[in-house]
Amino acid sequence: MIGHGSCTWVISYLGSICAGCIPCCLFEEDAFETHLANVKHLEPSVIIASSQTVVRSFYHVKDELPFLRNIVYWNDNQKPPSQIQQILDLEEKRTGDRRNNWYGVYTWTSFLDVSKDAEHTAELDNRKKNLRPGRCCCILTTQGTTGSQKPVMLTHDNVTWTASALQANLNLTVKDSIVSCLPMACATSQIFCLHLALVSGCSVSFPIRNDVQFSDMLTALRAIKPTHVIARAPFWQQVAGIVKSQITEAHGTKAKTFSWALERGKSVAEKQQGIGLASGQPNSSKGASWGLAKRLVFSKMWETVGLDECRYAACFGPCVDSDTLDLLASIGRPVLCMYGATETSGVQGLTILTKTHSSSPKFRHGYSGRALPGTKILFRKQAGEVSPECELHELEVAGRNVMLGYYKQAKRCLQVFDDDGVFRTHDIGKIDSDSMLIKIECRDTEIITLSTGKQVSACFYEAYLKQFLPFVSGVVMIGNGMPFVSCLITLPLKAKQPSTTKQEVYLDDEFIKFLQHKNIRIHTIQDARKSDSFTSLLIQGVQRVNQSLPPFYPAIKRFSILGRQFSVEGGELTPLQEVRR
Repeated sequence: MIGHGSCTWVISYLGSICAGCIPCCLFEEDAFETHLANVKHLEPSVIIASSQTVVRSFYHVKDELPFLRNIVYWNDNQKPPSQIQQILDLEEKRTGDRRNNWYGVYTWTSFLDVSKDAEHTAELDNRKKNLRPGRCCCILTTQGTTGSQKPVMLTHDNVTWTASALQANLNLTVKDSIVSCLPMACATSQIFCLHLALVSGCSVSFPIRNDVQFSDMLTALRAIKPTHVIARAPFWQQVAGIVKSQITEAHGTKAKTFSWALERGKSVAEKQQGIGLASGQPNSSKGASWGLAKRLVFSKMWETVGLDECRYAACFGPCVDSDTLDLLASIGRPVLCMYGATETSGVQGLTILTKTHSSSPKFRHGYSGRALPGTKILFRKQAGEVSPECELHELEVAGRNVMLGYYKQAKRCLQVFDDDGVFRTHDIGKIDSDSMLIKIECRDTEIITLSTGKQVSACFYEAYLKQFLPFVSGVVMIGNGMPFVSCLITLPLKAKQPSTTKQEVYLDDEFIKFLQHKNIRIHTIQDARKSDSFTSLLIQGVQRVNQSLPPFYPAIKRFSILGRQFSVEGGELTPLQEVRR
C-alpha cells in the first residue's frame, strides 16, 4: 500500500487482514528506487497506490517482479487520468501474451467489481478464524534515519493492545474526532486513526494529503473541529505563527487585553508543569480570570486555527521549540510531546492532562510524557566520556507494544533484542526521577564522537543554533573523528527558482526582506557566501551559541552555507522530515 490517508486506504488495510493477507505500508514520499527495493524485499502479490507515477513505474518493471499479480490504482476522481487509461487499454490488448500469474492493472472500482459474482464467504470466514494475536498483522517500514529502511512486523496483539492502552488513558467517545497530519504509513498515525478509532468508536478525518498547503490544512481543521490532533513540529510552529501575527497586529485596548490574557494563560501553563508550586500544592486550579481570558481572547484564537474543540494536541517526533510550546500553552492549547518508534507500535511515551488535583506536573516542555502504562523503559549507560549535563543513556523498552521482529532480517533482530526480549531503541535520553517524565535527547547516531574521545549530542548544538539563528532553514552538526565540531547551514530558498543561464540559487522573498531590515542586500546563495555583513551575522549567532554551551561542550569552530535545502528527494530528510545522519 502506497498512498495518502483516505477511506480507500482504510478499506484496503482492513480488507487485506480479513482476506488473510498482510498489509505492507510504504511512505508515499519516498523515491521510486526506495519503493522498488522495499517491494523486492517484501514480495507482495498486489500493489495498491494512489499515485499514477508509482503505478506507471511499477508497471514498466513488472517483469522484474515475478511475485506481483496485480497493480491497483485509486484516486479521488471516478475517471482515471489519461496515463493510467493508456495502461488499462494496453492491458486489454495483451490478454494473450501475459505471464501466467499476472492478472493486470485495475482501477479501484474495477478491482472491487472482481468479487461481485464470487462465492467466497466460507473461505473468508475460515481465513478470519485463522487470525491469531501473536501472528503478524501488518508490516511497516521505518524512516531510515539510521540507514536503510527496516520492515517492522507488528502483531495483532501489538496493535490491539496498544490501542486499548491508549483508550484507557485518553477515554475517547463516539463524539470525539481525530485528525492526524502524519502519513498513514507512520505507525503512530495508524494506531490513532485506525486501531484507536475502532476501539473507541470515534470518527477519523483524512483532510490532509502530504503535498497540501498549510492554508488548506487550516481550512480543513476549521470545518472538522477535531478533538484530537497529532502533527509534527513544523505544523505547530506554523500554528504559533498565526497566533503571533494576531498578537502583533493588535493595538490599543485590544493589545492590552491580549497581554493580560497571555499572562493569565502563562501562569496556568506554568502551574500545570509544576513551575513555581510548593510541594504538595495542586496544579489544576485555573481561577476565574482564566475563564474571562478564554472568553475574551483565547476562544477566538482557537477558532482561527481550527482548534476550538481540541482537547488533545500532540507533537510526534523531534520536539517543538520552547517559544512555540510556551505560546500555545499560554493560549490554553498545550502541545504535548509524544515518543514512539515503529518498533514500539508507534507509541511509547504519552502525556495525559488529567483532571485530578495532583502536585506532580501534568506535562513539561521538552519531555515526552511517561511510559505507556503496561510497558517498561530501562536505561543502558553509554560508553565513553559522556556529557554530564545531558546524562546520556540509551532507552530500552519492554511491553506488549514491542514488535515481532524485522521481516526476513533475523540478524538485525538479534542486534536489537537481548536475551530477555528487551528492545534496544538506539534513542538517547533520561528520565526525571520525581515526575517520571521521559526526555529524548537524540538517537545514538546523533552522538558525535570527537578524536579526543568526547561524546556530544548533535541535537543539543542544533537546538541552540535554531534559537540564535532562527532565520536559517536548517542546520546539521558534523565532527565525528575530528578535534572540533562544525555545522552545515541551509537558507530559505524560493519555492520556484527563476530559469536563468547563470547557476544561481535565489533566496526566499521574505528572507530577503528580513535581511534588508538589517541593511544586508543579498538575493542569492552566491551573494550570501560573498557578503561580509551576512557572514558577520552568522558569526554573531554562532558565538552566542558557544557562549551558551555547557563547559563540557567544545565550541563550534567552522560553518558552511550549502547551495540547496535539505529534502526527501535529495536524501537528507526522511518522509517525516527527520535528518538522515
